[in-house]
Amino acid sequence: MATLFGAASFNVWGAPPATPPVQTQNPSGAQIGAPAATVPTVPATRPMTSVFPTQPNEFPGIPWGSFLVFPEVSLAATYDDNIYAERPYTAPRTYVTDDVVYTLSPSIALKSKWQQHALNFDAGGDLDRYRNHDSENVNDYWFGFDGRYDLSPTTNVFGGARHSRDHEDRSTPGSNIGQIKPTLYDHDEAHLGVAHAFGAFRLRLGGTYDRYDYKNGALISGLPTNNDYRDHNLNSLGVRLGYVLSPRYEIFGQVATDNRRYDNLIPGQTFNRDSDGYRAAAGVKYTLQPQRLTGEAFAGVMGQNFDYSGFSDITKPYFGLLTVWKPTSLTTATLFIDRSLEETTVFSGPSYASSSTDTTYGFEVERHLTSKLSVNGRAAYTHSDFNDFARVDKIVDAGAGLRYYVMPNVYLGADLRIIDRASSDIAAQYSRNQMLVSVGYTPARNRDYSIIPEREAGAPEAPRAQGVYSGFYLGTQLGHGGLTTATWGPRGGGGSDTAGMGGFGASYALFGGWGTELADNWYLGVELDGGDSNANWKHRKIKNDAPTVFLDKDSNYGLSLRAGYLLDGGMLYGKFGKVRTDFHTYYTENQFSTGAYDRNQTLTGNRVGLGLEIPASRNLFVRTDYSVTRYGSYDVPYQSSGGGATTTETFKTGDAVFSLGLGWRFGGQRPLVATRPATELRGLYMGANLGHGTLGTRLTGTQYDSGVGPYDFTGDFARSGFTGGFFAGYGYTFNQIYVGLELEAEAANFGWEHERDTAGAGGRDFASEKRGGYGGSLRVGYVLPNGSLLYGRIGQVQTRFNTFYSRGAGTPVNQSDNLDGTRVGLGAEIPASRNTFVRMDYSYTRYNDALTVSPPQPTADIMRFDNTETLARLGLGYRF
Repeated sequence: MATLFGAASFNVWGAPPATPPVQTQNPSGAQIGAPAATVPTVPATRPMTSVFPTQPNEFPGIPWGSFLVFPEVSLAATYDDNIYAERPYTAPRTYVTDDVVYTLSPSIALKSKWQQHALNFDAGGDLDRYRNHDSENVNDYWFGFDGRYDLSPTTNVFGGARHSRDHEDRSTPGSNIGQIKPTLYDHDEAHLGVAHAFGAFRLRLGGTYDRYDYKNGALISGLPTNNDYRDHNLNSLGVRLGYVLSPRYEIFGQVATDNRRYDNLIPGQTFNRDSDGYRAAAGVKYTLQPQRLTGEAFAGVMGQNFDYSGFSDITKPYFGLLTVWKPTSLTTATLFIDRSLEETTVFSGPSYASSSTDTTYGFEVERHLTSKLSVNGRAAYTHSDFNDFARVDKIVDAGAGLRYYVMPNVYLGADLRIIDRASSDIAAQYSRNQMLVSVGYTPARNRDYSIIPEREAGAPEAPRAQGVYSGFYLGTQLGHGGLTTATWGPRGGGGSDTAGMGGFGASYALFGGWGTELADNWYLGVELDGGDSNANWKHRKIKNDAPTVFLDKDSNYGLSLRAGYLLDGGMLYGKFGKVRTDFHTYYTENQFSTGAYDRNQTLTGNRVGLGLEIPASRNLFVRTDYSVTRYGSYDVPYQSSGGGATTTETFKTGDAVFSLGLGWRFGGQRPLVATRPATELRGLYMGANLGHGTLGTRLTGTQYDSGVGPYDFTGDFARSGFTGGFFAGYGYTFNQIYVGLELEAEAANFGWEHERDTAGAGGRDFASEKRGGYGGSLRVGYVLPNGSLLYGRIGQVQTRFNTFYSRGAGTPVNQSDNLDGTRVGLGAEIPASRNTFVRMDYSYTRYNDALTVSPPQPTADIMRFDNTETLARLGLGYRF
């Protein structure tokens, strides 16, 4: 139906742009080699491009007779931390599977350049090869054509056909996880129609055909899987009538049939999912010139009647939106809403879902920063309501990427994608992170492509003063962050214990160094620092043969090499260095306190970090810094049960610290810092960020061992991990004071765990994992003379946590909860260009509601999980 009624630039049914496939995606987030079908363009409004200055064509194509050829090939490596889209801890000691997939993606497209009529061809493939799980290897491909035949200046016939071999992603609801290989299927599609303009009316009518043929597979047990019952056809006939009110607006009405026919019955049943339906809607198409906005919206009703009497007929609201906004010729923002009825194989016992009603809300932003560099961010939220079945899924799919042309036709790309599915069926919940790097060759790109004017993409309005960041400097900083320790060691009876311990604390430091500015806005320097910290964690169980443990972080000093890039409002830098830190470690089995390990020791660690440095005057500067340090492992021997034997535990520690610093650069004749008006920070803004944080849990309660107890327990557990998110808000300045409100959405997939192996069915396993969340906050700050912003924030967030607790062979607690938290933080924003800014932000969140769990068994443990987190984020934003 999209092809039937679509316009050349977008899908009038409001369907979102093609989301990147889970296993194969290019840096821009669009599926490689799958261009939108060309359909007739009956003029209804003025072309949107008329509001922009003329820009060179980045991809003019390679002439070949009366066609233009667009070849492309890319090679990508994607790290996927959950290739089977599973929820961990669905049973004790079950974990997700990660892997690296290498993808070769060749494609070619031919587009006619005729004055009349049009004909286009395209073909391509995505060839996936997994490093460790070759059963997941797939070879996807497609080929097809589309075109139109102009009968007159106001009438044309259009059509097309396509064949593709694809695979079903492991995250598909109802996917058989026991099948050795992903399910393969063939998809044949075709469309044919006619478009006619008469006066102010625009008429389009035609039909579409889709055929899905699923291939059989095999289970891990060796038994075959029969997927023939999924083979089906989709047919649609439709008509759309529009009326042009003005060059800006066109109203329309459209109606289409929706017929679905399956080849076979569901195995073991006397029915299938055959159905007949319709879609009817009215809407408006618009092109607003001063706002550089184009798109359309519609609303109506959709219905679907199923042949099987056990399925309920469906009548639901039907709506969609697709809006494309170009605030500048180098920035494109797309907002979409889509509602559709999807086929499914979900069932449980005698209960079968007839279909799912999927409603998706999302956006995508792409920005050319220079002629060589472009960035993008995207996010979508999908609500899936399974009809005739008690299941609701809520899916967040977000990502960001960049593409940089190292040569006129060769690019390097990077992309991060985060997916989180919350579900009323707890076994269907999962989170997934994918990190991609790629190299590609696009010979159809203009070798002389350049942005006109180049400074619109982010070059400074005037030459930047030289020497602002050069010379010697000294400063002081205050910090806060997480301390984490991975511990493992043997236990009595031949067992072992593995845990992620950790806590939080404050720090202070002095720093000094030297640096110099290099050509092309680069910076290089070296820095010494030294300070102290009170970060610590502890673990104690009041029982003779249980341990009491703590770790304190004390003074430290280090040396780092710093490399930075100079932006309009400050410097973005990275650093790498060595650190020496003092720790106090204590470990004892309670009944043998005289045999405790109680020592101070100095460990050497590798430190990496990121930061922003912001000039506040000729000599004074403000710094935000986030550093992560990893130390080597060391042994912790202590006296234990069994005739005074010595047992050795192993500790491996790390920390992640955010610091806010104030520094002074020496030199009496330093250059003046360029000034910018504070009013530039007024208005709406949005952006994307990547984060790294620490989730900490204070676990307290009472435990029983072999029916004896209770024994009081207290333990600090923690682990660090990555997040990704988006933010949007509005701000206003009163002289140099800034006040604003901000909304945020975040996806995450990390947590801590404790695993105890013992003989028989003994031992405790427990874990806490952070998933996605959202929130809002008030921001208040001060605008420095150069246009940079220092701010504090306070607000509320809601975050989903998965909690697992198991003791012995009893039934475990395995639950998912949305917890409210109070978030406070601070950060800095520096201008990167006229409209873009770079942000570094740190926050501390205390979740208000603790989770109390108790496995359903006699003399059950009663445990309380109090969650806290710290989060440092580096973001890129656009101010409208």
